[in-house]
Amino acid sequence: MLAMVGLIFLTGGVGAYYRRSTEAVACEACGMEVERTDPSTFMIMTPDGVTRYGCCPMCSLMIGIYYGNTVVTGRCFECGTALKVNIFSGDLSDISPVGVPYNVSVILGKSCVTRKIVCGLTCADRVRASKDWAKDLPLLPISASIQKARETVPRFTIIPRQVRIPEISYVLIGLGLTLIALSIFSRNLIYKRRSHCKMQE
Repeated sequence: MLAMVGLIFLTGGVGAYYRRSTEAVACEACGMEVERTDPSTFMIMTPDGVTRYGCCPMCSLMIGIYYGNTVVTGRCFECGTALKVNIFSGDLSDISPVGVPYNVSVILGKSCVTRKIVCGLTCADRVRASKDWAKDLPLLPISASIQKARETVPRFTIIPRQVRIPEISYVLIGLGLTLIALSIFSRNLIYKRRSHCKMQE
């Protein structure tokens, strides 16, 4: 029974640890933790071949500028259109998609959770009409957003950051291992007692 309960705890703890360490990432600019698969999460491909992550368009552009020649990819917050910003020597190289109706811009909120990228003015208008927090926020074209990000980079420490693993994962793993060890110890103890009783008979 102890072994079974211990195995359940151990499996739960290892599963929670694995999910957190593989699905969550920390923004290299501000440290905010996000899910890799979240539509609002950005990927930044850097010259060394490493994929880095940003929590919002401004943090992602700062990371891209910091590493020099990079490709920042994300999705329009409103319609989900795939967007790609190429940065060369810390400046905008090109962006896709381009042309009508696309006019990639950033809705510039006061925090990371309210900074969103949109593929065009129509999507920007929809966001500002449907989200109370976005009503009065300014809209910056991607070129102006990169300029603002470049000015902001010196105030940030751009470094790889570790995701925090919830303590409950370690507690479950510890309990599981302890219970399994106790079950093995108690089984050996019972076996020795039975052997001793048989010898006395």
